[in-house]
Amino acid sequence: MLGLVRHSELEDARSTDLDEQLLTEKVDMLFKGTQGAVGTLLGVGALFAYLLLGRIDLVWLVLWYVALCATLLGRLLLSRRYVQAARAGLKNPRRWLNLFRAAVASTTLVLGSLLLLIEPTPMDGQQLLIMLFLVGLTAGALARLPDLPAFSTYVVFVLGPFVGKLIWVGNEQSLTFAALTVILMLTLLRFSQQYNDILEKTLRMQIRNHRLQAELKTEKSRLDNRLGRVLNDSSAEILIVNARSLRCLQGNSGALSSLGYSPTALSHVRLPELVEGIDEDAFEQLIAPLRQDKTDFIFYSGRLRRANGSSYPAELRLHLSSQEVPPIIVVTALDITERNAHEQKLSDQANYDQLTQLPNRRYMLSCVQQGFIRAERQQSQIALLYMDLDHFKHINDSLGHTAGDALLLQAAARIRSVLRASDTAARMGGDEFLVMLEGLHNGAHAQVVADKLVNTFKQPFELDGHQVFATTSVGISLYPQDGTEVENLIQNADTAMYEAKTNGRSGYRYFSSNMRQEAEKRLIIGNQLRQAISAQELFLVYQPMIDLETQRIVGAEALLRWNNPELGMVSPSEFIPIAESMGLIEAIGRFVMQTACIEAQQWETLVADPPRVSLNVSSQQFRNGNLIACVDEALQISGLAASRLELEITESLLIQDSEAPLDIIRALRERAISLALDDFGTGYSSLSYLKRFPLQILKIDRSFISDIGVDKNDEALVEAIIAMAKSMDLHIVGEGVENEVQLKFLRERGVQSIQGYFYSPPLSVSDFRKLLQTNAGDLNPRFQPVSHRNHRAHRNAETPAAIETP
Repeated sequence: MLGLVRHSELEDARSTDLDEQLLTEKVDMLFKGTQGAVGTLLGVGALFAYLLLGRIDLVWLVLWYVALCATLLGRLLLSRRYVQAARAGLKNPRRWLNLFRAAVASTTLVLGSLLLLIEPTPMDGQQLLIMLFLVGLTAGALARLPDLPAFSTYVVFVLGPFVGKLIWVGNEQSLTFAALTVILMLTLLRFSQQYNDILEKTLRMQIRNHRLQAELKTEKSRLDNRLGRVLNDSSAEILIVNARSLRCLQGNSGALSSLGYSPTALSHVRLPELVEGIDEDAFEQLIAPLRQDKTDFIFYSGRLRRANGSSYPAELRLHLSSQEVPPIIVVTALDITERNAHEQKLSDQANYDQLTQLPNRRYMLSCVQQGFIRAERQQSQIALLYMDLDHFKHINDSLGHTAGDALLLQAAARIRSVLRASDTAARMGGDEFLVMLEGLHNGAHAQVVADKLVNTFKQPFELDGHQVFATTSVGISLYPQDGTEVENLIQNADTAMYEAKTNGRSGYRYFSSNMRQEAEKRLIIGNQLRQAISAQELFLVYQPMIDLETQRIVGAEALLRWNNPELGMVSPSEFIPIAESMGLIEAIGRFVMQTACIEAQQWETLVADPPRVSLNVSSQQFRNGNLIACVDEALQISGLAASRLELEITESLLIQDSEAPLDIIRALRERAISLALDDFGTGYSSLSYLKRFPLQILKIDRSFISDIGVDKNDEALVEAIIAMAKSMDLHIVGEGVENEVQLKFLRERGVQSIQGYFYSPPLSVSDFRKLLQTNAGDLNPRFQPVSHRNHRAHRNAETPAAIETP
């Protein structure tokens, strides 16, 4: 209780302090505009007097203008006193605000008093001009006086006398103008109130932001100090320097070793003496932004002087820590001798891939062109073998880029081991390689090398103690049969390679003319796919998930379909890889997420206990970092409760070295979204990874369930997966259930839910709604299995709304 009281008192104190600072900012803003306002009023007063020359005696006008100048001089003197008080530390802003209001009142009182000297007469052109002049003057003061009481006196004292004169005249025209002026006065006061409210909110937000920045900066400085003490024992070169005298206080072992000083000798050396080629004045100019608190860090690239007089290139990072007594500068030095040499070496080897040291694409194009010349002269053939590592993207995403680079290095070594000295291999980019075989007199000889390449890549790769399989697909094109232009021949080899991938991977294909037609078809699919969403050609179907105990429909998995007017129904296995390569997956994923959530929300109008909707999430959505925003947007648009959304992820996400997927999964769980591990058993299936992630559901892949009753090994695997899931308290879903044998096997072993053609194929929106209504029963959806169905005849390639490459 005492802690709560103290917290409340602290909050009250902060609020009071904030109000006080807000008042100070407002007063400062008002006084800063004094000089401009005084200058304006001097000119305005002179113009006003000029307009009234014919109506008021000149003596009175002169006396009035002198009085106006006197009040304006008083405002200037008050403003000067305020500046002096502000420099010394303003202590009573409320008093200064009242003084400012009084000064404004005196000025406007004098300004408006001139109208009292005008004899009341009916409205004429000159009086209309005077009215417009006063209205413009008052409207201009609206922005200059962000204080409602001060502006109110301005309005009343400037326009009030004029309204009184009009009422005094009393005719219909004067009374009409008087009424319009009063309405204008009220409108200006209303605008002033709104302007002041907005200004106060803005100032309050700015003050809070400045305080937060100051607190963060203080905390950051403390952490930097701690880090400096930790790094003092590291092997990096670190110097601690007195910020005032610039004398070195200490250096870590790395700095002492590189500079050749003992700790005692270093304490007598000033930092400018260690930096070669810069004098005292230049060094002070360099660190001036640190002293003036204009930057957190200073970077300098130059040379450091050793104790023996030699020097070496280094990059310096200087950070001022004013929290220490005395203030210190932490200097982190990086010896860049090796880096400079390496950069020079790379500039000399611009034609080679930095990772594998194979020729790069640019150099390879010239090599192939030269090869064409030699082949024409020798009347021989050239074979281009375009290679791509199968599933490299999956391995790179799962194990990290370090493992991916290691795999590419080993792949390059295997390619070299197969080739002759006269053959040339290049890395074309990513996981793609190109091999040029010269001096061939029969194109079939390329098959020998392709066989060797495919076979050598069938052996596992050793990556950080793990065995990883990454086979290769090879496409072969021949010069001059398949093309006489370099880019064209490479493209044909690439097309043949794609055909090898399509036909099961880990093999090779020679280019043929019909492959070009397939490539053109893929191009057509890609072009049509760009407009598929806007043209409403993509749609979802829903396959029920059944609770085995209650026989209720407890969920539905959304599956993506595409019906194109020109191409007809396009298989997801065809268009999903193309969508990924074209960068359309994110847009398709957003469409799927929103469409499924909107449809699931409609189910609430059909049954009292509507099922949840399940969506697969691609690894690309995780990598792009937009998944959370996509989910939040879909839930907000649809109004669907987060607890009715289930997202399915793959095992590849669980084994990434990065913490980003874990952070995203935690954020999803905080929103009460269910998380399922899809297709379990087809990947790495590591318990250690499963434990890290807050999953609730495990889905057994259809490839294991399909052989229940046929393959005892698969039955044993399924039993092991079920036992493991139960031990981790995971809800188990069996996918692809197609017969009673599979159903009985899963039910007897405690699987809670199943999904498959034994119960229902994927259904259209209308059919799924009818299914829910037909089986509503006691307001809870129930569903009975349909027997005697030719399940396999109805099955499509079930790509989830899931955007995963098949």
